Amino acid sequence: MRISVENYKSISKKMSININGMTIIAGANSSGKSSFMQPFMILKQTLENNSDGQALIINGENANLTESQQIFCKKNKNKKSFSLSWENFNKKKEVIESSKIEFGYTSKEGFTALEASNNDITIKKGMSVEELETVLEPLKEKEGFLKEIFQSMKSENKLIPRLKTEKSFLCIEMVPEKFLKKRQHVFSFGITPAGNIQDFVEKLIHIPGIRSNPERQYKIERYNKKYQGRFDKYTASIIYNWGEKENKKLEELISIIKELGLASNITAKKINEAHISLHISRHLKSNRNDTVDLSDVGFGLSQVLPILIAVIEANKDNIIYIEQPEIHLHPLAQYKLANILCRYVKKGKKIIIETHSSIFIRGLQTEVAKKNISSNEFSLNWFSQNETGETSIFESEVDEFGAFGDWPADFDDIYLEADTNYLNAVEERLS
Repeated sequence: MRISVENYKSISKKMSININGMTIIAGANSSGKSSFMQPFMILKQTLENNSDGQALIINGENANLTESQQIFCKKNKNKKSFSLSWENFNKKKEVIESSKIEFGYTSKEGFTALEASNNDITIKKGMSVEELETVLEPLKEKEGFLKEIFQSMKSENKLIPRLKTEKSFLCIEMVPEKFLKKRQHVFSFGITPAGNIQDFVEKLIHIPGIRSNPERQYKIERYNKKYQGRFDKYTASIIYNWGEKENKKLEELISIIKELGLASNITAKKINEAHISLHISRHLKSNRNDTVDLSDVGFGLSQVLPILIAVIEANKDNIIYIEQPEIHLHPLAQYKLANILCRYVKKGKKIIIETHSSIFIRGLQTEVAKKNISSNEFSLNWFSQNETGETSIFESEVDEFGAFGDWPADFDDIYLEADTNYLNAVEERLS
């Protein structure tokens, strides 16, 4: 599966990454890493919003923007739109399926869909019934559900296409003519050309780089398997529910935090009908009852907990997007975390990681070399900016030993330079 972004912030041309098992996004600060995923976060918070509006919600839990100038690529000043694409090889049909949606901006309407397409059709904002009927003509002969629908409808029950925008996605609503005449909506169905993009976004679990601080009490959060908004807000509630109903998952979490050297136990206690508290072992040798409040220890465990809970809790259909998993973790824990996440990739979980940690990436390479994860399940994407500020993405091929091409200058070269400078300074001091 590949996803693409065009004309969003520093991404002026169409750029794409491959989503396959473990997908790594890396590069220098302000190189466009977060910008690539941000429009998908905007779609996520828009789809999860309860309003009936057609415009994208650019200010929310997953993305926080306030005006159009913060979104469009400055190089293409006259182009007031950005687009997102999705494509995937369908093994059964032996065809590459694709979807694309373009959003434009006006001060009156905000950000709304201008065009949506897939392999078969392209629809545009403002299309008439006649234009939509022309667009749909090829589908009447294409084998599948739609052909059967068209053929089963008698002439007096002619299907009339109407252009709609639902949750910012352009779609065609098909309504039998007799229902329209009576102003009834007893039966209708929709065609959403960019539906694959919508499906991708709805499966996203988002763990942001700036995660919640440890608290003495956490609000009880009701949740379903779509995990709306930021995932980290569900941490305490999920741990509590595991303790009450799914102890096997709680034991799995405890085993992992032991492996990382962060704690030997964790429990959630219900304070009242609205709040929960989290408690962890006082030290690694503590018995299960020797605990302290999570807010009384360092940040490391509180920052990695949402990541560990997500990979345990998520379905195989979910795609877990993690920003900077290394935050507040000791280098050894970062290295071990690579091994842990690879184990869940082998179980079928899909993970996108934005990272600055070379030791974490080295840990992933080691897992490939050990045959714990296939190189085909591992995608490395280096982000950089040219002298005009445009983002480019270089996708490194990973071989069976975990090796790949040149690292970005801000990774191993910097560590080597730091070591060299230190040794030179010591040598000069001694001489």
